[in-house]
Amino acid sequence: MSSRRHSWLAPAVGLLVLSGCADDVKARAEDSTPPDVAEYVVLLDDDSDPDQVQGAPGAYAFSARGSGTPPLAVMDVPEGFSNFGFWMVWPLDSGSQGGDGSPLRAVQYWTVNGVYTDPCRRAGTAPEIGPGVDDLVTALTAQRRTQVTEPVPVSLGGHEGVTLELDVPDSLALERCTEGRYMFWEGSPGDAHHQTESEAVERLWVLNVAGQRVVLAALVDPDVPKADVEALTAMVESVRFAERK
Repeated sequence: MSSRRHSWLAPAVGLLVLSGCADDVKARAEDSTPPDVAEYVVLLDDDSDPDQVQGAPGAYAFSARGSGTPPLAVMDVPEGFSNFGFWMVWPLDSGSQGGDGSPLRAVQYWTVNGVYTDPCRRAGTAPEIGPGVDDLVTALTAQRRTQVTEPVPVSLGGHEGVTLELDVPDSLALERCTEGRYMFWEGSPGDAHHQTESEAVERLWVLNVAGQRVVLAALVDPDVPKADVEALTAMVESVRFAERK
């Protein structure tokens, strides 16, 4: 494993240290009196308004990408972020957005319809899975090539689930995969979540919210500073869910 790779969950002591740091970040945000859940900006579709955030801190409501219509996920987003449509935020200088070419780091909100048996060698749509939190964990754990940590129970916004980490093997040349992409899952048939960096790490929070399984994903490329990893964690841990208006 690359020494540059971040690991949220393994070993267990690492989780405790990171969670403590994230709690500190969250506490500082709470000290500044974040907006109430009723005071938020609902992120719109890409074609409606490509960037509603424009670096301004505040409470933003994500709609899940994929099948179903689960509640909005409202998160406290710090200064310096941009949104990509209704389901993702990332720093203004992150990844393909240009700026100073900083490594990609982002938070996304998904539902999952199907999980690929082999994310690198794919044909057709992903096999559908059951609707529960355990169904998704089982499918990801059984996925060929993907390295998955042991799921850890978690509660976010008053809803129960698990958190776990996904890694793509360092030795895998992604350009040899179908379409040069490593596809973890499909939110809906034909709409897949993928990685294009073999050393990237994803932490997932898989929750049951109002009877629907949802996924919050924090993605980081190699070389992302620890402080930025902590900031993403604090964003996810600030989540509260709101019914669609």
